Amino acid sequence: MNLNATLFGQTIAFIIFVFFCMKYIWPNLIASIEKRQKDIEFALNTAKQAQINLQLAQEKAQKCLQKAKIQSQSILLEAHHKKEIFLKNAIIEAKQKKEMIISQGYLEILNAKKRIREELKKDITNLVILTTKKIIESSLDEETSNKIIKKEMLNFK
Repeated sequence: MNLNATLFGQTIAFIIFVFFCMKYIWPNLIASIEKRQKDIEFALNTAKQAQINLQLAQEKAQKCLQKAKIQSQSILLEAHHKKEIFLKNAIIEAKQKKEMIISQGYLEILNAKKRIREELKKDITNLVILTTKKIIESSLDEETSNKIIKKEMLNFK
């Protein structure tokens, strides 16, 4: 075999192989690589946009959080103020009710005192009458009784 013929045959086979690869394999590889590059570029752009959106969302969330804190502080201050007003009103109302209850109690005591005095007067009057009646019945005779009555009648006039 001749070295030149082998080299020439291998060169022709290599050229056919390169031509076949360039015609059928290379375009598919290039297309896949370009598609992959486009996909990677799109993914990178999407990731950048997502990062920008995330940053904007974080800033917006931070602003909303600060706004919410301010609102909560104002609500707490308003609630504290309303609580103080409510407590003051409750204290005033309680004092008024206390005074009213005390005055009603005092009036009830005075009424009870008057009622008890009247009852005592009646009871004492009844006791005096009974006692006097028993004393008179036991110690006086009719003549002495008449003298006392006449004497009292003269003094009464």
